[in-house]
Amino acid sequence: YWQKNFEFMFLGKEERHWINSPLLNLVDTGRVADNSLATRFDVKNVYGFKSTFIVSRDRPVRHTTGVSGQDETEWYGKSFDRDTNVYINRLQKNLYRNAETVSSFDIGTNYISKKKDLEKYIIVKDTNGVIVGLTQDETFNINNEVVSVDSKFIFHGISLTSEFANSSSFGTASVTKKRDNAASYEMRDLHLGPFWLVGKYFDYGENFRSESSSKFARTPGESADNKEFGRVGYYAEFSYLYPKKMVNLKYKRTEYKTKVDYISNNQEIGTDYIVYFSSDYFKTIYDYAELYAEFAKGVKGKVGYESLKNRYGNFPGIFSEISCEDRYAFARITARLKDKNSRINYGERFIYGGELRLNLTERLSAYWRLVNVQSNFLNKNWST
Repeated sequence: YWQKNFEFMFLGKEERHWINSPLLNLVDTGRVADNSLATRFDVKNVYGFKSTFIVSRDRPVRHTTGVSGQDETEWYGKSFDRDTNVYINRLQKNLYRNAETVSSFDIGTNYISKKKDLEKYIIVKDTNGVIVGLTQDETFNINNEVVSVDSKFIFHGISLTSEFANSSSFGTASVTKKRDNAASYEMRDLHLGPFWLVGKYFDYGENFRSESSSKFARTPGESADNKEFGRVGYYAEFSYLYPKKMVNLKYKRTEYKTKVDYISNNQEIGTDYIVYFSSDYFKTIYDYAELYAEFAKGVKGKVGYESLKNRYGNFPGIFSEISCEDRYAFARITARLKDKNSRINYGERFIYGGELRLNLTERLSAYWRLVNVQSNFLNKNWST
């Protein structure tokens, strides 16, 4: 249901839990939606205010435990997931706007709460040691709350953005019962002649958690390299637009340090995890250079070189892409060699793909895509 400045939605397993978190990305819809029922209410441009209110309940997917007569949720660390309640709120206000000078100033704040209930069970066996059922032992919960503030100032097209957040993890089952902070600051769209510059600094506390995000959340079984809490570093991007030619040069660099060593499952609570820290910092550096060019008749090409340096070694890679588009069709072919000589995780991979779109009529198109990933290290192929 919607009016000029209002919109209300009822959601069933629908990924519309997003809010604006400009730098920290505190909410990923896939981390909230899953098997949920939710309501979302948006208010837009009322006296310069924008606001979002989301209430969601994620219901556990039912599975059998293998015990006759039982129909409970998946067995994880001697416990079963129960309902997860999520509350997401955002309030944003425009304080200044000048269209002539391309300038504006906005501030915003977010509140995110995720509360998961679990029930712990004890296996009941008969005198012969055969499992005959389960008996409830205790009920407990894992709670996480995040409060953030952000601002965005645009002056003559140059964008300055900042975001600061504080998290609190608590509950009867939470391993990390601590508060911590995360902050990030970014400058974007600084033009110096043909050069475009982007710079970003970030400092994420070791105990900062946002359980509704991917990079700050508990995800049992994932590598610590996929989580960003505990990182301190910067991101820089330089682009050169060759004058009067459709040629662009781009260079990106990300560098950070962290003491996060590895992550393991909590054997007592399967949906929880334990983070292990090192006494020394680990440093990671990622470099990427790219050449992009446009040719006649809608043909575009791109080649790139990347290098990842971390505690495991140095893993280079190359990337290439060519595409063509006109009023009748669009086609693109991509090939990539990633993490050359790597023998960890998925190892060295060769990735190639293609896509094709045919405009059958003015209102009807046909689309096809293929992606294939080949890992010689694992001797496996994946395709979609």
